[in-house]
Amino acid sequence: MEPNAFTQLTAIQLPSPSRLLPSACCPDKDLLLLVTRIAGRDRLSLWKVGGTKTWEIDVGANTERIVGFDWSPDGQSIAVAHDPPALTVHSIQDGHEERVLRITQNPGENSKLTGVWWRSQEKPVQTPTPDIFRRNNIITGSTHSILRTLPLLDGLQDDSHQISATDLFAFQGSQTQSSASRSSSVPDVIRSWPTLQPDATAASINASSTVRTADDGVVDEVDDTNVNSLLVAAGNDGHVHFFLDGAYPVGSVVLAENTSITTLFKDPKRPTLYLHPELSVTETRVTDLRPTVMRLPLLEQRKVRDFAKLSTTARELAWYIMRVVNEMRSAWMGSETSSGARDLSPKWLRALATKQQQQFGHENPQPILDLTTLLVTGRASESLSDFLGSGEQMSERGIQKWESTVTETLVKLRDYSEKRFSPACQRLYIVLEEIPSEIVDQSLVLLKRGIILSNWLASVARSELNRFKEFISWLRFEIAAANPSNETPPPIQHDILEVNQYLMSGLESSSIDKWFTGAVPGFSLQELGIPAHDLLLSTALHDARETLTRSDQLAWHVSIDPSEGADVERNLHALVEDMISKCRQVFDRSTGAATRAASISYGSGSTIGKESISRSESQRDLSHRERVVSNQSKVETALLECSLILEDGSSTHLEILSFEFFDDESLIIIYRLPQADGETFIATVRYDDLGYQALLWEDHVTLVVREELTEWALHSLEVGKLASTAIPIKRCRALSGFRTGGVELAVNGRAGRRIACTLDGKGTTLEGFDMEDDEVTEGDMDTDGDGE
Repeated sequence: MEPNAFTQLTAIQLPSPSRLLPSACCPDKDLLLLVTRIAGRDRLSLWKVGGTKTWEIDVGANTERIVGFDWSPDGQSIAVAHDPPALTVHSIQDGHEERVLRITQNPGENSKLTGVWWRSQEKPVQTPTPDIFRRNNIITGSTHSILRTLPLLDGLQDDSHQISATDLFAFQGSQTQSSASRSSSVPDVIRSWPTLQPDATAASINASSTVRTADDGVVDEVDDTNVNSLLVAAGNDGHVHFFLDGAYPVGSVVLAENTSITTLFKDPKRPTLYLHPELSVTETRVTDLRPTVMRLPLLEQRKVRDFAKLSTTARELAWYIMRVVNEMRSAWMGSETSSGARDLSPKWLRALATKQQQQFGHENPQPILDLTTLLVTGRASESLSDFLGSGEQMSERGIQKWESTVTETLVKLRDYSEKRFSPACQRLYIVLEEIPSEIVDQSLVLLKRGIILSNWLASVARSELNRFKEFISWLRFEIAAANPSNETPPPIQHDILEVNQYLMSGLESSSIDKWFTGAVPGFSLQELGIPAHDLLLSTALHDARETLTRSDQLAWHVSIDPSEGADVERNLHALVEDMISKCRQVFDRSTGAATRAASISYGSGSTIGKESISRSESQRDLSHRERVVSNQSKVETALLECSLILEDGSSTHLEILSFEFFDDESLIIIYRLPQADGETFIATVRYDDLGYQALLWEDHVTLVVREELTEWALHSLEVGKLASTAIPIKRCRALSGFRTGGVELAVNGRAGRRIACTLDGKGTTLEGFDMEDDEVTEGDMDTDGDGE
């Protein structure tokens, strides 16, 4: 046995008690995750193996405890399972919450998540023939093929990624702000939308990208390691939840009540999982010896991914539409933090009425009448003349601010309606047309109304802008007339009719308010004079020929009375909320299709579905660890005594504190020698050449659960049917301290990253070791230092 065989990488004292979960070591980076409990809540912190803390965050708004986590296949994200049941994905860069994944749970259930796994899928071998048309697996003529030919919509700032002053000026490693507050501005209908990784470009929306292009001299390859990967979360209620690419929910599968998963292995080439269910019955927990095979055949086809892409594109467009209408509404109506442009004109009018009432004794002031009289006759009342000649509202600075604010807002309403809102609705219409559904038809009707209302709003905003400019021009003329000077008065440049129209319908109240107030629009296209039939070219030509053959049809016909349109509900904001809600229902209903077609094959003699389970009376307190190796079907055992052979040939008893499988050859154990004043060691034990013995049991014995197998092996040892040997430890190292209490262990046996980390029972002493074997052949050496 070789003592002090491992190089110590770190030995630090943590400021707060922490937990070290078995999946704490990053597979492809020298990083380590710790869970710290502070003030009754768990906190996640990322450390370098060398002992430097990178960041620390609070995870989840209602998290009481972190159940487990796993690393994404590309090593850039962390999936965290919570209690109460929730699943969040965080970036390893700063720990911010990238997304929240919904865990469906029936009302009244007290279920808990027990594990989370994120498994990749090998990419098929690419054909040598290049894709000269760069279709990128997009079917010609499909929705995304059409969207690729359309110009990109102007991008909008995403409020969910705003950075606060706390984030900017916090010390490195002390970012403890809850990531839930960052996404508080995103409505629930968007936050819970089933989606893959966001892709604004696929939705024909311009978005800034950090990927370098050929114009920059270097082209970054897109990392598609997470594509077709499966994120799996299991609970103690038998539910197994699946998420494609670690983002898009594809439904859940129910095994049985009071069932959890202890081991999960995914076929690297297809969506087939091998599970070992653990059943809890009458305070007895048993685990199937043979795996349960779960196949998801729909994930082998492209239909699920194509539909997920449609859902992702629809989500991007819906969020874009919602933000556009919110910006228009805030600019015109105001928000909690700022006032809207519509308040400036009524505010100016109220100031005139207040002056007439308080300083000139008008009990019922009528400012509109006085302004109209001035416009028509050129004569101002005493109160109006005084108001125009003095006051802060009549200063050039005040007029200019009023003019610029209202002008910019009306231009924004016009441009946003024509260039952003309406084109986005048209693109969403194209997406929904590919999905046949009754709810889709309802959404399409709402989209048509939205397109009509947006173009109507652009027309009204354009007219309002022209009238407002004429009103401001007239106002400046009257102010100059009320304040005579030696300079030549300016000529009349305003249109009296346009000014009068603004006095009647724009100064005190505006028709634009109807686009942001009122009920959800429910008008039909016929009410606005739009034909009910489809306006196809062939239909239009046929109607034109019919009209030309009848002279009475050549006269102009008004299809709708303009006065009838005044009562039409136009609340664009309410329409968008209703439309987006219905759109999400379309995609919610189809997310579970892949798991509804799942096939489950239970292992021979599985305990799933059994009402009662018989166990041996001599039940022992057993601790198990699993490592799944494919293409193994036989059952053999090797029994190791908790003892160690010393150099003089004698044996000594030892206490096993923790152990984990390291690679295909070794496992790592933490043991303590009681007679050596509690000195604790970390060691490697080869398990591939222990001399396994076949289990020979009687014909009437049928072992179907792992616990029975262990008990039967121990019984066979006691009666002499099986032999045991001492633990063959060859390389070990003493830990600093760790003389009392338990020890938590996390390992990483990947080539180039072979490390082991230990945490004492108090959760404050952390040690890390380089477990690489010094006896490495020249061909196995890592010569370039990249860990590969």
